[in-house]
Amino acid sequence: GSPAECPDNLTCYASTGCLEEASPSPTRSPSYDPSGSFYCGSSFQEASQQCLNECPSGLSSDCPVGQACYANTPCSDKDGFFCGTNIVDASASCQYPCTSGLDSEC
Repeated sequence: GSPAECPDNLTCYASTGCLEEASPSPTRSPSYDPSGSFYCGSSFQEASQQCLNECPSGLSSDCPVGQACYANTPCSDKDGFFCGTNIVDASASCQYPCTSGLDSEC
């Protein structure tokens, strides 16, 4: 997430697993559509954590200079974004949701 959305030095993290704990799902639907998961970043990790620039075409040419388009990021699952001092804290507490993906929401 972006450092602008979480108070008190908290950061917004994707892929916390909090959503899965709240509403477990036995399996992923066979008709899974990854198109909402394409985001830009200098690495897959950055794209997955920041979720700032979507690239729905899947093309890196749609991204800012120095970034590439990555598929299968957790960015389309905004309900799984939670605040914490680190990813372990966010995943363990599941206390402060930050569905916009921005730290300032925490």
